[in-house]
Order: sequence, then C-alpha cells, then structure tokens
Amino acid sequence: MKKRAKIIFCLTAIVSGFVIFVLPNVLYRDPQRGSVSLTFTDFVTVRPSSEAPTGEFAAFVLSNSTPRTILYYVESVEYRTTNGWVTNSLRRTPVEWRNFGAELVPFQGRVLLVPPPTNGVWRLRLGGSGRATGVRGLIDRLKDYRDYFDWRTLSLSRERFNGSSFEVVSGEVAHKGVP
Repeated sequence: MKKRAKIIFCLTAIVSGFVIFVLPNVLYRDPQRGSVSLTFTDFVTVRPSSEAPTGEFAAFVLSNSTPRTILYYVESVEYRTTNGWVTNSLRRTPVEWRNFGAELVPFQGRVLLVPPPTNGVWRLRLGGSGRATGVRGLIDRLKDYRDYFDWRTLSLSRERFNGSSFEVVSGEVAHKGVP
C-alpha cells in the first residue's frame, strides 16, 4: 500500500508541476505589445569633440516601445535607383557611427547619427532581437551566468537575445534639393 501511495504522490506532483509551470507557457503567448520604430528627423552638423567623425550626419530616432530590452545592429543602407532599391548589406554597425549602442531598454529612444552616403535618396534598415521571456528566457539568463559571468567585475560580459527578431526601415532620406 505504501508503494502505491508513493506512486500516486509522485504522479500528482508531476501533473501539478506540469499544470503550474509548463502549461501556462505553452498556452499563454505573450502578445507583441508595442513595436520598434526608426524615424529620420533631420540632418545635423557635428562639431569636433572626440575621435569620432565630424561633419554632416543624418539623425534618426530609434524607439523601443516594447516591454523588453532589444539588441540592434545595422542591417543595410539602401539606395533608390530607377529600377527600385539597391541594398548595401552591412550586418553590423560601423564603429565610427555616432550614438550607436548595442542595446536599447524598454520604452526608451535613442538618437542615431549616420553619415549620409550620397546626394541620392536612401534609407536605413536595422535588424535585431529582443530578450526571450518565460522558460526560454530563464534558461537564457542561467546560461548567460554560466558562460559569461566575469568574476573580476562581478557582471556579465555578454548576454543572449534569443527572443523574437525584428527589422525596421526608415523612411526615405534625401538632402535638401534632391527629388
């Protein structure tokens, strides 16, 4: 009789754990609240203040309206031609571009300064991903501490962003006087 009671207890514990921890993550999909947007604002002149380039830059505002921290990078700079858009893939952010970081926290914005490529019409495309949530997010955080914890600084040297990916494209950018 004791053996049967142990089996029933174990099965009850397994089913309860499944119902409490696994089932909600499977059934409940966090709705995609908010979005990531990229907006061209104007051309600005940057004066010398450091080793970063100076001169005229196109100013963009990257807004993270999602409840998660995002990781972003420059996917491409695209140029308009008579045959459509031509893509110049970068898949990284050039280090000489001003105000670019790797992460953007929830409900924040950042001004990005991009050297304008030509006098033609162009646009900027960014890609990235958000932090994973739920069980997957918890597993990612545990792996981050296992793989990237720096004992000298008592902080993480890297983090995983295995959540949903995104891609945003700015509106068309042209110098004044360019159609």
